[in-house]
Amino acid sequence: MGIFLQREKDASDFLNATKVKVDTAVCIEQDGNGKEWYLIEDRQDADTSRKEFSLNHPLVKKLLGQSVGDTVVLIDNPYSKISGKIIEIKSKYIYAFQDSFSSFETLFPGATGMWKVKVGIPRKEGATPEGFQTIFDSISSQHERGLLIEKLYKQGQLTIGAFANLAGRDIMQVWNKLISSPEPGVIVCTGSSNERQLAYSFIAGQTKLVADLVAVMTLHAIGIADFIVKRFGKIGIAQSTVDLLSEAVTERKGIQAKGFMIIGKEGDEFVRQDISAEDIRHNLEYLENILKWISTSCEIIPCRAALTVKRVQRQQLEKMIGASPVETILIASEAGRLLYTDDGHLRSLARNEFKVNGVWTQVLLMKCLSERILDRDKYDECVIQLASLNYRHTSIDSFVLIDAARRSGWTPKPPFTTVLRLLGGQYSNEASARIVGTTFIYELFKQTILPQQRDQLILALIDTMTSKRNPGVVLGELKKALERRFYLIPLSLSQVLALIDAWQKLHIA
Repeated sequence: MGIFLQREKDASDFLNATKVKVDTAVCIEQDGNGKEWYLIEDRQDADTSRKEFSLNHPLVKKLLGQSVGDTVVLIDNPYSKISGKIIEIKSKYIYAFQDSFSSFETLFPGATGMWKVKVGIPRKEGATPEGFQTIFDSISSQHERGLLIEKLYKQGQLTIGAFANLAGRDIMQVWNKLISSPEPGVIVCTGSSNERQLAYSFIAGQTKLVADLVAVMTLHAIGIADFIVKRFGKIGIAQSTVDLLSEAVTERKGIQAKGFMIIGKEGDEFVRQDISAEDIRHNLEYLENILKWISTSCEIIPCRAALTVKRVQRQQLEKMIGASPVETILIASEAGRLLYTDDGHLRSLARNEFKVNGVWTQVLLMKCLSERILDRDKYDECVIQLASLNYRHTSIDSFVLIDAARRSGWTPKPPFTTVLRLLGGQYSNEASARIVGTTFIYELFKQTILPQQRDQLILALIDTMTSKRNPGVVLGELKKALERRFYLIPLSLSQVLALIDAWQKLHIA
């Protein structure tokens, strides 16, 4: 059934029948005797008890070439003449699929994932049609389960692969969900400088990067894939990762090609999202380009290390986080290789269970910047994109913040506000935020912009730096840092301090 649904659009002509021919199913309506289906078969063992008729059958000879609306004589003898009207013609494969679909729950009562719901007519205007409430209850249940899964992921108990398995989705679907919202976002790292320095040390020598699907999606989302290959050479990848991408392409060429609708829930409200055929086409092109890039810029590496892992252990891991992440870790466990993933929880699992070290995209960008494979503008652009994808905890400095403000037209709007959010109390420690904020304000005075623009950006900075923190303490320390930084330009210092005082009077009682 799944294979049928995933067929490509090219099969439409084969499956869409307008006239009676071999391999079609014909529905004939007789006056007073209801409807009957007949299957036209090109084989001698056609079983008439199953309404299968060979080409030599007299009825088939009458039906061939007929269209919907035509009348066919079914019985013609000295005593009676009975005719029937063709009311529907379809491919026998579609007929078989629909017949199986309608009786699926009867034939396989223990199977899950496919249910029939009878939807009736509303009892009164504005009322929910009978049967819909069952669907809404199911969506609500899935919503609650999804919130629990998100909570476990945010707490560090799930990798993205485990998230996907529990949610009944694939890794790409979960990744797309995570990048669409700041909470929980994609948890890439803890954000500590020690963690970054340790990861940076892993790429000091010649190592082979082995990337998982999340890393591959990240590279292409920010347009940095070719730069990484230029510095680190062909990237290792698991065959199972390629298979996931290929399966996604097949799905988008199949039943998803014409678009579809998703019903979900946000808060207490049910919401509908329409995925158009155009959306599918763009996504299909995107995935096909990734596969082309893999064929030229990656090396599919066999998972020899799988032979060293107990079968039961591997099966348990695959059931928990998926075959592709497990295979990627095992390939990276061999000498001279380094795990590359933006799934921070997967790197923790690899390190704790298999002693496999790992890195993530921003660390590789830092390396490319230090070796001038990337210039500063390109690096800043990439970091802004990572922040816009809700990658936590992306490391930013004052130069990235200045670049984001420039891209925002020196007004407090995205991407500036998106990057600025990373200085809030829930995303960074106070000391780091103060260092970045102080230098940003200092650099802001060097820019050729209107005073009103500068003030708006500084006020937005203060709003963010005091978020989830004690405003009085934060601003007191910020003033001290600014006094040291602006020591030689007292006029600018007085302007900044006056702005901070005005904010305090407005927001602190």
